[in-house]
Amino acid sequence: MSTVNRVRTFLTSSGSLVLIVLVGAVVFSQCDARHKDVSHDPQYASRVGQACTVLKGLRAHGLTRDLRTKATLEVAVTTLPGIDGPEITFKTPIPKGTVFRVTSVRECWNCPFDRISYGVSVPTIPELAAHNTFARPEALEPTEAECNRP
Repeated sequence: MSTVNRVRTFLTSSGSLVLIVLVGAVVFSQCDARHKDVSHDPQYASRVGQACTVLKGLRAHGLTRDLRTKATLEVAVTTLPGIDGPEITFKTPIPKGTVFRVTSVRECWNCPFDRISYGVSVPTIPELAAHNTFARPEALEPTEAECNRP
């Protein structure tokens, strides 16, 4: 039996593959997200500069990496009901009718999920002005926000 076949047999027997995948997911999720600016990429450039009006209501969440100090690293804008967990430092509603502007687009190159996020400015909510604020793509969907060039 070749070495490759022995390894494959080991990994698929007794759930070893599941264990390796779970350990890899935990280790991978603990690393810091690394982003690159893709604002000028033709796929995303048309979003930059758009003014968006919230249609239903969104939620902003302060996020931290340090659970001891709870210092807010950045803000994530999501659809309702939002997200929860120990990394959330605050939650702020973004009500229907609020206007925000898309300022940038970034791609996380080492994240398995949520790779694209949109830098946004929400001038009518002072709590968000103090932080880098990023909207998840679903928050800019036509059912959630009407986005147009000014």
